[in-house]
Amino acid sequence: LVEVIAPATLPEHYAFDVEVEGQTLPVMVPEGGVKEGEKICVPLPEGWAAIRTVAAPVGRWKDGLFDCFKHGVCHPLLWNAWCCPSIATGQVLQRLRLNWLGNEGTAAQTKNTFRNLLWMTISYYSVREIMSYSFAYLTTESSKQAMLYAFDALNLLFGVFVLYLVAKTRSKVRARYDIPTENCGACEDVCCSFWCSCCTVAQISRHTADYENYPALCCSETGLAPNAPAAAYAAGGPSTSEYHAPSVGVV
Repeated sequence: LVEVIAPATLPEHYAFDVEVEGQTLPVMVPEGGVKEGEKICVPLPEGWAAIRTVAAPVGRWKDGLFDCFKHGVCHPLLWNAWCCPSIATGQVLQRLRLNWLGNEGTAAQTKNTFRNLLWMTISYYSVREIMSYSFAYLTTESSKQAMLYAFDALNLLFGVFVLYLVAKTRSKVRARYDIPTENCGACEDVCCSFWCSCCTVAQISRHTADYENYPALCCSETGLAPNAPAAAYAAGGPSTSEYHAPSVGVV
């Protein structure tokens, strides 16, 4: 099956085409019609070439939590997960087509997930630097103390947000691939994110991308080259491939 994202609110039996791996796939809107952003499951016509999807196993992780050096010490994913876990997590969310809070959304709501988290991270570090630089120019103890409180509050808020985001993303990956918890029960996602967020981000990144066949990039939206096909990352889960249809008009 191929999952096609409806480009607009369309009536039942409306027909349009979508390009899948260089081939044109005819799509017929099912009974009841669809709303913009909803998914239409389309069976592949007989004789179509198989669509290769990322080789991610179902029911278990592709590799272990501490297999961070699997692709070498200079791999972009390793350094992204270590230095900027919020950005690496944004790449995973972009692959899964979730919004910046890790929730399902329409194509319009999820198309800028990575960019939103990138600018949020840049803003956080910029404000930190400004506050640190400004501290030297404060002349009273009360103003210095207030600045320290504000600095700690900023770090705490961003740290809690990243903890939430990593835990939420890990739970979404587990749900898509039917991966059961092994330790800590229902708290496993939070525990992994709290005690080893870098390793957790690296693991979910490796599970949702084909780094064996496609090079990684630090600051691309999906963590892969911009020209990498959708099959290189797990946008639609283990059993389907997901594609966004071009804009169409209703007649």
